[in-house]
Amino acid sequence: MTEATSAIRRSRGPALLASVVLLAAGCGDNNESKTTAQPTDDTTPRIAPNSGQTSPQPTPTGPITATGKKPRGGGRLLVSNRNGRMRDLFPLLGGSLTALGTAQVTGSSVRVLSLAGSEAFWVGRNRSLRLLVHIRLKGQSPPKVRAGQKVTFIGQLTTGSSDSATTLGVKDAAGAALLARQGAYLEVSIGDLSVS
Repeated sequence: MTEATSAIRRSRGPALLASVVLLAAGCGDNNESKTTAQPTDDTTPRIAPNSGQTSPQPTPTGPITATGKKPRGGGRLLVSNRNGRMRDLFPLLGGSLTALGTAQVTGSSVRVLSLAGSEAFWVGRNRSLRLLVHIRLKGQSPPKVRAGQKVTFIGQLTTGSSDSATTLGVKDAAGAALLARQGAYLEVSIGDLSVS
């Protein structure tokens, strides 16, 4: 080993230490400005596409939507797309949801708009931006859900049929028409539903 090579190797340790110290000093809190980190696409919750699982898997929830914006008053309703990324479901509620297939939907602090029966209720922002949620009770008693409450859940979109409105307890004509237009409703297991 030459003398120059050994001098370079000896100087690497202190140089590396000096770099770390400079980086740490630059990251300190000097109280001059406080900023909140904005989420990037990499912070969006994901699920594995084509995982072959038949029931929804828990998805991490947090204080931001997939777009990085704070949720509006109606909470947030996210749907996983084919590559596992989450997106806001609210803009899609006015039309057909059948293209989403049996996608997983995560609702966080979503407002209950009205009840369709002891096992089904509408969630959303208003009468035109709402989704029917059906609870799979699994032998348990139905939870006490009332209009105006907030619910958090993980569920799976389910394709509706021509008699879904009747089967699910939807009695009003506007609700039946919306369910038919959307072509799907949300199945949520009682264990994946919390009411506040």
